[in-house]
Amino acid sequence: MIGGLFSHKKVSSILIVVLFAGIALVYIHPILLNFNNWGIHDWDQHLFYHGVPVKTVLTYHQFPLWNPYTCGGMPMLANPQSRFLSPGFIFLLIFGVIHGIKIDIYLHLVVGLLGSYGLARSFRLDKISSLLSSCIFILNSMFALSLTEGMTWFMSVVYLPWVFLFYRKAFNDLKQAIISAVFAVLMFFEGGIYPLVITFVFFFFYTFITVICRREKVIVSLRLFFLLLLLVISLGAVKIFPTIEFMMDHPRVMDDYSGYSLNSLRYSLMDRDQDLGSIPRIVQELSREGGFITGITYDMEENGIYIGFIPLLLALLGIIWFGGRNRVLLISMLIFLWFMFGNRAPVSLWALIHRFPIISSMRVAQRFKIIFILCLSIFAGLGFGVIIQVMRRIFRKAGVRKMIGGLVFLFILADLIIVGQPIWNDAFRIPPLNLYSWKQSVGLLNHLPAVPGDFIQIQEGPSYDENGIVKHKERFDANGSLYPALLMNVGTVQAYESAEVDRKALPFDSPNYQGEVFWRGREGIANLIEWSPNKITVGVESKEPGYLIINQNYDPGWKVTGGGGNEAESVEGLIGIKVAPVRRERIKLTYLPASFVVGLIVSILSFATCVIIFIRSGKFRGRICDYKNGQ
Repeated sequence: MIGGLFSHKKVSSILIVVLFAGIALVYIHPILLNFNNWGIHDWDQHLFYHGVPVKTVLTYHQFPLWNPYTCGGMPMLANPQSRFLSPGFIFLLIFGVIHGIKIDIYLHLVVGLLGSYGLARSFRLDKISSLLSSCIFILNSMFALSLTEGMTWFMSVVYLPWVFLFYRKAFNDLKQAIISAVFAVLMFFEGGIYPLVITFVFFFFYTFITVICRREKVIVSLRLFFLLLLLVISLGAVKIFPTIEFMMDHPRVMDDYSGYSLNSLRYSLMDRDQDLGSIPRIVQELSREGGFITGITYDMEENGIYIGFIPLLLALLGIIWFGGRNRVLLISMLIFLWFMFGNRAPVSLWALIHRFPIISSMRVAQRFKIIFILCLSIFAGLGFGVIIQVMRRIFRKAGVRKMIGGLVFLFILADLIIVGQPIWNDAFRIPPLNLYSWKQSVGLLNHLPAVPGDFIQIQEGPSYDENGIVKHKERFDANGSLYPALLMNVGTVQAYESAEVDRKALPFDSPNYQGEVFWRGREGIANLIEWSPNKITVGVESKEPGYLIINQNYDPGWKVTGGGGNEAESVEGLIGIKVAPVRRERIKLTYLPASFVVGLIVSILSFATCVIIFIRSGKFRGRICDYKNGQ
């Protein structure tokens, strides 16, 4: 009975999980040492992005649709970088934002290692070669650098191997496309609009190359691609629909010069100096100038992908030995290498696709590295497999071969950890800020707003670092002051935000400030009765018609109850409701955009349909083409 419960395969799987859990813990343990510390640079913004939904759910018991704390008010769910639909959000609700996000990072690395391992195994790599491939993809410096900088959307990249794994399986079993779509939706739910778009660009080229290599399978290959696209849109509609609406209302066209040069790519792949301060130290060597041969754009968090010299040699060996058998993967990898050169390439593929919708709002061509390094890690695993095959001819004893293979794996793993682990030392180096000092710095000590919830808006807050509030830019300070403002229930009008949002709300120290709600007209009174992110209730009295004004940016998603049946409208960019003469009336505003309602219905129906398909999979299963492993 014990043998049935603990088969060799189950024990092996458990050991793999335990091994990856241990590797991930060793790799990121610096962020756990000072468990209460806040993060540097973009962490202020991203802790804020996590803190607003936590506050909305726990304090106000509402679904986080609207964010009143930034830029004078803007959508929360629709913001492409919001990630509270992530399964890891539960840890933030339980343990708090600071502790929960660190636990979430750790678990994401474990999930990424497991997915990369499974993907490598699907390419017929042996176990130790798959372990190596997985560690190269997850433990190269790009994750440590991106998350140390505070770009939490980069955590969604751990789902890329899972999406690709089940996409490949779907060539043989169509229902596997549903699992691939679920992981792709998780990628988007976690703020990974960049990784999701890049993934579909990858699948487009991968499918196209597959079609070229198998001309008789054009229809079925393209059908799979568009089926996956349809599944992602329908399953993720609850966030995708509001996000599309938000991006159409706030378009962002980027024309930044970006891309690797040959020299910066060499440095990023092979140089062991990979922390956030590397670029200032090496800029004289690489320069900030444009050009294909030399030069570097952006800092190390956008460039670093350290794998080291030996994995690069193994990848080259894998390409030489197995490139023909895996030509689809190889050609795709080379195309994405071309993308990575961005504007620096003599003929820029990046500039060509940058004209397309959605992609035109993306920046930093180096981010296409996620596909390149995934493919490279697989070829490194294949190359390691070649070495193991050679050792079988040299060493007859299996124990000797395993020992040598294990030592090579441990050497590469140790190198990745030695280079990557110190990067995390800088991620959370700021002790919790003294909020009394912060409040004093923005002039709020003597200004206590007499409104429910004490919500008020300021122009902007000071930056801070490990020594407290700073007046000038420091190396490890926070890029803004959104998170401490949120803790004080304060909104920030001039907040750092990548979306092009009009900031019409007035800070409390503006000469035109009249309160967070006020009456505009000859005679009338507006008193705030209840305030929360998604719902606001105001009592009004007026002998003449006028406007009830809410000191937040107007959005068509606001619905009005009371006030004579008039809808909310934009009054100089603020939320306004035209009110007829009334003696006493309560007017209630609720934020509930139609795009969310429609998206929620579509997502529920799509999820139910997918469940039914899986339950009746025996009737729906079908082989759509003979798809050989390795393609």
